Amino acid sequence: MKRLIRIFGLVFGLIFPILYAYGQENLVPNGSFENYVNCPNGTAQLSYTGNWVFVGASTDYYNACSPQGNMSVPSNIYGYQDGYDSSGYIGMIAYAVGDFQQENTYREPAGTYLTQALTIGEKYYLSFKAALTINTFESGGACNKLGAKLSTVGYSNSNPTPINNFAHVYTDSVITDTVNWAMISGSFIADSAYTFISIGNFFDSLNVQYVDFNGLWYTESAYYYIDDIRLSTDSNFVVSTKQSINFNSAQFSIYPNPVANYFYVNQTFAEPYELTIYNSIGQKLYEEKGITTCNKTINATSFTKGFLLVDIKTQSNTFQQKILKP
Repeated sequence: MKRLIRIFGLVFGLIFPILYAYGQENLVPNGSFENYVNCPNGTAQLSYTGNWVFVGASTDYYNACSPQGNMSVPSNIYGYQDGYDSSGYIGMIAYAVGDFQQENTYREPAGTYLTQALTIGEKYYLSFKAALTINTFESGGACNKLGAKLSTVGYSNSNPTPINNFAHVYTDSVITDTVNWAMISGSFIADSAYTFISIGNFFDSLNVQYVDFNGLWYTESAYYYIDDIRLSTDSNFVVSTKQSINFNSAQFSIYPNPVANYFYVNQTFAEPYELTIYNSIGQKLYEEKGITTCNKTINATSFTKGFLLVDIKTQSNTFQQKILKP
């Protein structure tokens, strides 16, 4: 009997890690967009990921390897955003209004084939990260209904993912954070052997809430960076997040916001820090190192109008805040 127990324990010890690893498998290939066949050097180069495709319009691809920097990470043509857990991500217009493109119908979703078909009746968990970017030449708003849709067929620009007010996982909240990555997550029971996933906004104008930030007719669209797409039967794997930096943002305060000619950076301790300011397209406007003063005054009169990213780094931590110069 003891021998049988030892044998069972040995077999279980061998099989359980395999089953556990299977549960943690991400069924979305290249879900963090770190793999590429070419480094992006212009917009609409989603195919450089090697497996992601257009399923409605011209999704953009960003990677730190970008030779010209305009499609790089973290600084690129649309703004400034660190990758969630890698050096790559994609970007898309999730919603557009007014005179921009086709009114209320323009979308830039992306899609790819799963590594294996889903099992009918199985419960799956899905998540991805999204971060808004605001600039003065195209993206001036935010929206809700970002989500993921599974299908048994692959889509393309000639056969786009339908906008039919349905997604397996989506958010009703308007995502407005331009610094941190927001997680969109949920679960569903597979009612078909799905083989393809599309990421974007698949709801019509009557079901989408849009928030306009700058009132410029030529920037009336919501543009989001997308990263870290996960699909698995393991809920812990899907909703896990990277360890956040232990940094108390209350140690710094930046005011006023919006800013007119000057703004102030107040810190509650004397640890030296480095301060860098970028405009909405990632161009460096100001840099100073070794700052120890408790109240730093910044002259913003020469800075371009729009959103500014204030990046503060100490020896061990990083703090970022976006402010507006009207």
